[in-house]
Amino acid sequence: MRDNEYREKKTTSESRKRKNNSKNNSKNNSKNKRRQQVIRRRKQLIMLGAAAAVIIVIIALVVNLTGKDRDHDGIKDDEEKVVEADLSELKILSFDTLSINENEGRVSAGQFENIVQDLYDSGYCLVDIYDVAYTDSEGKFSYKDTITIPEGKKPLILIQRNVSYPQDASAQGLPEKMTVDDGKLVSEYKGQNNASEKGNYDIVPIIEEFISNNPEFSYNGARGVLGVSGENGIFGSQFSAAKDVIDAVSNAGWHFASIGYETDISYGSEISIMSEDVEKWEKEVESAIGETNIIILPRDTDIGSWAEYTDSNEKYALLKENGFSYYLLAQNTTPYMIQIRPDYVRVTFYKINTFEDYNAAMHPAQPTGEAQDGQSAGETPAPQPEGEGQSEQPATETQTEQQPVS
Repeated sequence: MRDNEYREKKTTSESRKRKNNSKNNSKNNSKNKRRQQVIRRRKQLIMLGAAAAVIIVIIALVVNLTGKDRDHDGIKDDEEKVVEADLSELKILSFDTLSINENEGRVSAGQFENIVQDLYDSGYCLVDIYDVAYTDSEGKFSYKDTITIPEGKKPLILIQRNVSYPQDASAQGLPEKMTVDDGKLVSEYKGQNNASEKGNYDIVPIIEEFISNNPEFSYNGARGVLGVSGENGIFGSQFSAAKDVIDAVSNAGWHFASIGYETDISYGSEISIMSEDVEKWEKEVESAIGETNIIILPRDTDIGSWAEYTDSNEKYALLKENGFSYYLLAQNTTPYMIQIRPDYVRVTFYKINTFEDYNAAMHPAQPTGEAQDGQSAGETPAPQPEGEGQSEQPATETQTEQQPVS
């Protein structure tokens, strides 16, 4: 009996061992399969990674060799030899919204097209406002007396003072709005029988069209600076309805700037009035167009003397606190002044109100009977800088001045 019980127990024990071994073998087999799957996946990922790296290298080589790495239309510094031009050669021209037809008090769209062609024929090339000063890793500015430009070109910065079209734009003979039509920025205005007409009737569409046909007119995708107030939205639309246009303009390479919220307020006024205007602009305008550090000082009024801005100047301190570091000011009597300090860049520009203003700025008449070297009397003089700098602060400021268009 005991022998039988012992044999039964032994048999049962051996059976359990076999079952346990079977389970363990099954578990081990399952683990081995998972390990093999993980190893296969790792090998596949390694192979895919290697293939991706090869593809990236090939793309980089193709881009480098073909030079097709531009963000916007325009020549890049790796496509053409570039040089350092004297900053005194820089021209900074500002215009208001163009009129549809010729108008005594404004530059018309047709006249502006002639101006752009004249600038191009004269060798000018758009450069970015941010290229006038060095900026270090901490955002501090330092002086430079040259600006990078393609060889044989002269630097130009364009400004449109206010792209917030007036409510009665049509009655004033101005474009009513700007839209994106089939991927292009175009202006609209009411023509005969109140019919809507679309075309290149303002600065942005004209410049975009010109650069698409003449990419060498823009260096590194540069466009210009567009002032925005808060009274009438932007480009003829309310901010909430203009996102597509704002994005298209910004993506093309244009920089937005504040020109104050109210168009009839000068920042030469009381600090309380100025502070309220700045607050309204940031709340209603900057929230729609995105942050900017550029301000076109409203109504051509500076916020301090030309000595320099300091934190003791409460108006400068207010604007600095609100993120502004580029200060643009109309001052036709001394074009162009560039003052660079660690915390700001102050630049004057030539304000072009009429076609005659453009000729006066770019093609000043030469007195009859006087000729420059190598010219006959009556010949149009070549553009010449007015001066190399100011004796007051020659190391940090540049002053410059230049021929007629019909």
